[in-house]
Amino acid sequence: MRISKKLLNEIIKKIKKRLRKSKNLRIRNLLFYHLVNTYKNALLISEKIRKKHNREVTVLAALLHDIGQLKSCKNHAETARPIINRLLRQYEIEPEEIEKVCRIVKNHMNKACKGKTIEERIVHDADELDHIGVIGLIRS
Repeated sequence: MRISKKLLNEIIKKIKKRLRKSKNLRIRNLLFYHLVNTYKNALLISEKIRKKHNREVTVLAALLHDIGQLKSCKNHAETARPIINRLLRQYEIEPEEIEKVCRIVKNHMNKACKGKTIEERIVHDADELDHIGVIGLIRS
């Protein structure tokens, strides 16, 4: 799968439009920036990683990792699946690639890295990096 910048920009616009409809101010104002920051962090990490991994799936998962918060903040990793499926099917992304994105999103909050794929680790680290910043990571 090759994901062009144009396609990513389209997906980002769709996410922004969907988030604007939320009545929850935190979702409307902060979630979009967190998703984009996590996506950018995942891009940077992905470029530096020497291990073979699926970069396109990784950055898509990073971009969509908290999208389930539109439905539920408590179990957002689970509620993300139908949103991701609906969104990515519009762009003719292969079902197995969509499934990989959903699996990464489901596991992104799992702190134990044992058994995680490299893609899951990248998204987890990119998410943590946005939450606590570089200094916070160094201190932890």
